[in-house]
Amino acid sequence: MKEKDFDCYQRYTALKNLMDAAFPDATADAPATVLDVGSGSSTLSRDFLGDRFRVTRSDVVVDTAAGADIVILQPGQPLPFEARAFDAVIAMDVLEHVRPAEREPFVRECLRVARDACVLAAPAASPAIEEAEARVYRVHQARLGTHAYFEEHSTYGLPAAEDVGRWIRAEGAALVTLPNVPLVAWETFSSLDFIGYSKPDTVDLTMDAHFIENAACPAVCNDGVHYRTFYVACRTPEAQGRLERAVDDLRRRAVPLGAETPLELAWQVIAASCMEARKARSQAHDADTQRAQCAVELAQTASQLAVVRAQLADVQRHKQEIEAYLQQQLKLLVEYQSSLDAIFKSRSWRYMEIFRRAARALRRLKGR
Repeated sequence: MKEKDFDCYQRYTALKNLMDAAFPDATADAPATVLDVGSGSSTLSRDFLGDRFRVTRSDVVVDTAAGADIVILQPGQPLPFEARAFDAVIAMDVLEHVRPAEREPFVRECLRVARDACVLAAPAASPAIEEAEARVYRVHQARLGTHAYFEEHSTYGLPAAEDVGRWIRAEGAALVTLPNVPLVAWETFSSLDFIGYSKPDTVDLTMDAHFIENAACPAVCNDGVHYRTFYVACRTPEAQGRLERAVDDLRRRAVPLGAETPLELAWQVIAASCMEARKARSQAHDADTQRAQCAVELAQTASQLAVVRAQLADVQRHKQEIEAYLQQQLKLLVEYQSSLDAIFKSRSWRYMEIFRRAARALRRLKGR
């Protein structure tokens, strides 16, 4: 799962920690039932939670390619389920996309359908978080254009933590909170991801960089502002106790995270990406060299082929001249043969032999 982008990995890893603590007895044969409100077309909750949980996805907008098992919700309407129909209800980064006037009814509906626990995750309203979001969105706009989610954050405003806590307690549930993703790390790596995704030749490098980000940076640290808050509404004392112990354990294991640490991690990511880029450029250079060498050899071969073709043309020309000469000689031979045949048929050759004998006799007489 560490190939997932930084923010996605951090929030769903936190969700798994909370759900494992809330439902320790769930098994693949007897899974805890979970309603994922606002799941979109992804299966992230299923992928991270595993087979100990049976997840029902639901959303107001459903991609037909995402599968037929997604329950279609009506905006502003109650969830189409009976009270306490699921062991748990989760809504991951959904509350900030709900209109402000509809947020409290939304929380009440999630709690109504949950039997034991309801997990809501959202960035909380604060100047630091809102300013960081604005900076990250400017990077996104410069590299990838506008984004509906960031636009809704700005239009609706982020939910206030005290409001969410009040709505949960008003339904008689206990509240356990968990901070998620140090803000400086969220801003650093989100910006790096958007830059990496903006060019086709760096997308694979960005995916590789996620391993470094997710392995090196904790989801919870013991200092500084965090981007996201998990609000866990506990409907039973047992679930509350287990979740409080799990959160305390996560906080105890949290490590300090100074402002410079994410930058150091960012440089590690950049260095790793540059190393891969250098390797790719070296391979491309070698390929170009081989192509250039092949082009030279091809040109030499073409030149040699032209010489051979010229020589072949000369041979063909000489062959034609020889054939013409032979045809001419053959014609003369045929004519000579015809003359001989005519002489033989006329028997004039006998007289010629007499004349030759007389000539020889005259030469002998002259010699005397």
